[in-house]
Amino acid sequence: MSAIFTFPVRGLKRTSHVTLICYATSVSHEDDFLDEVRRYCDENSPPDDVALLGPSFIKADLQRIRESDRFLKRLPGASRYVDTPVASQICFGADGLQNCEHPDIARIVRAGLTCLFDRHQGLIRGSSAFHFIKPSGRHCDAFLRTANVLVRGVEIEFIAACCLASCPDEMTRIYTDTGAIHSVAFAMLRLFTGFGDSRSKSIIDSFGSYQSFDNYPFIDAAHALVLVSASTSGKLIEGIVRREPQIEHALTIFFLGESSEAQSILCDLTFHATDNPDGLSKINSYAADSCPMCLGSTGVRMSHEQFMPQGPQVEPVLIRAKDAPPNTSKFFEPLVGHEIFKANYREADSSSASREVYLDLVPLFSTDLFSHVAGLKDDFDRFVSHLVSVNTRRIVHLNDKASKHFAGRIAIFAHEHGVTADILSAKELQELGGEDPQLGGTTIVAASAISTGRGLSEVSKSLRYAQRGGAIKYAIAFCRTKDQVLSQDVQRHLRFGDHGPREHDVSIMYEFYLPSWRPEGQTAWEAELKLLSSSLEPPPSDLQRRKEIVRESLSSTNRGLANDLFLSSPAGDPLKLRPSFAFWDFDYSSEDWADRPPSQADAYATIVTVLHNIRQGKRNRENSLNQDDHVRRVISPRCFERFNDGIIQASLLRAAYFSELDYSLDDSLSEDMRSILSTVFGQSGTSVGEGAYEFLLAIALGKLKLGESHTASLVSDFNGTLTGPVPEYLWEKIRERYSIDDC
Repeated sequence: MSAIFTFPVRGLKRTSHVTLICYATSVSHEDDFLDEVRRYCDENSPPDDVALLGPSFIKADLQRIRESDRFLKRLPGASRYVDTPVASQICFGADGLQNCEHPDIARIVRAGLTCLFDRHQGLIRGSSAFHFIKPSGRHCDAFLRTANVLVRGVEIEFIAACCLASCPDEMTRIYTDTGAIHSVAFAMLRLFTGFGDSRSKSIIDSFGSYQSFDNYPFIDAAHALVLVSASTSGKLIEGIVRREPQIEHALTIFFLGESSEAQSILCDLTFHATDNPDGLSKINSYAADSCPMCLGSTGVRMSHEQFMPQGPQVEPVLIRAKDAPPNTSKFFEPLVGHEIFKANYREADSSSASREVYLDLVPLFSTDLFSHVAGLKDDFDRFVSHLVSVNTRRIVHLNDKASKHFAGRIAIFAHEHGVTADILSAKELQELGGEDPQLGGTTIVAASAISTGRGLSEVSKSLRYAQRGGAIKYAIAFCRTKDQVLSQDVQRHLRFGDHGPREHDVSIMYEFYLPSWRPEGQTAWEAELKLLSSSLEPPPSDLQRRKEIVRESLSSTNRGLANDLFLSSPAGDPLKLRPSFAFWDFDYSSEDWADRPPSQADAYATIVTVLHNIRQGKRNRENSLNQDDHVRRVISPRCFERFNDGIIQASLLRAAYFSELDYSLDDSLSEDMRSILSTVFGQSGTSVGEGAYEFLLAIALGKLKLGESHTASLVSDFNGTLTGPVPEYLWEKIRERYSIDDC
């Protein structure tokens, strides 16, 4: 890239007139300028004229280039314009660009500076999730960062050329609010050197913005230039001048706000209907004690010296009972204890396939369980009564077993009401193609569960050829998409037909939302298997059996894990729910539940649902696990004190994302977690420590992450006390991961 800064200036001679400015401070070849003109014309309409801009010490070189035969002959081709733009030149001296003899120089300066600011995104905006806290302590929804604009050397020299006019005649020092703009100050000295000006020997230093200017010694203040990178209020310069009245030369490079005529501003970015119609709206700024953004947004502090967002800011999220989705208890109560919910299974060709939480609906629709699950039969009858009619001729089901049995239940209901319908699978329907299409009548498409709706979409395509006229009704027993948006999108797609967006019917029996993916790309059980298989030496016998259990859960015989989701307690007992699970309002500990106690998968599926609901919350929601560029949210360590059942702790550890358990980002949170783990490990023989092995596994996997010193402290304190084949194996894995020497 050439050492030329090119930017357009519009409306100098008339409204549509465009002048292309080519700024340079060193001698360039004609072709460099021509290439810049060509590059501009490749993306924009050709300019009406071209102006070569530079310091007076290269005036002769600019004139030579502008008048050279090569430049004049190639300019028409470079501009791709029948009316070749007129070429002129503008030069400035040591008193600055603004003082050169050109009637529109002020507009040229503003156009160039604004172009740089926009091109390099000098305005950093917050979001609904975070705002900024400036070094002054005020809160704002955006801030100016001049350092973003300082990218190319020639562009920095353009800013420097614009700053020269503000320098005192006998300048000896340049004071900046941040070292990030020292490059501008040094470029000013370089220009002074070119002009042979003694001010080129000035000393450059930073006074450190709001944090330090009160105590900073402004030496030789009467002969100094104070250079401020950006401001929205002008209060920094006001404070400096109040403290050092001898300072008479102060300049703000970029300004956005209520301007003060008493202050010198290089480029005012503020919108004005006539003076600056392309300007920016003012930044909202508030005192810390009256900031309305703090109600639903995190304040991200800016560093005093570099004006960079400090961080990331780490926010602990406390999980509460009200964070469960509405009707969580109503949904889970009839299904708990029937081994409907499972983990670590993906069924081939299943619309409900999910390795993390799997709904095993085959027994629900194929056995007496259909009648035994409270309310299911009544819900089903009401549901199907709106689907089956005398015109029902065919029931098409998705290819998984559960959908086949669900279709069978619909057929039985239809038969009981005097309607006979053929049953075929989606695969059989596809094989029929357009041969012998059904003419009229109603087709019911049955899905036991959907997570993305792709299976139903495929059936919808097949029915375009396999049915002529008549109605299509989609029956979904369990809709478990990732969110309501996807559910509505699926329904909208299925309803659409040749005659409009509501031609077909879609009915859903039960609806709730679960995650469809994990950022780390694997479930907790896949990660566990990798850890247990990571050594040449096999794990101890207890963990070897554990490996087999997890592997066998992937078989079509076991169809996932209803229990054995978690490592046992140090006493060898499986983790179980104690009474009063916060997210269920039914008494599962009563005698009525003796024959169907909640499974581990029931508890785990509930925790997954709760965490997913928190993640799906709006980004400015008070309690959210959404991650942002400047804000990292973690599950509060206090959650492991409040939910002190080992099975709930284990569910949180396995259901959480890695980022949600990374306490290494904040020393205080890391210490809180270390303290909780010390209690768990120290009381591993009691109910307080029943989840100890799950905590060890999470640390060994690198999922539960503490600061290095806190991890080393846990190893030192408990490596010799929490003993046995399982913990000793996991301690060894922890030492390997964090390179901790044997204790």
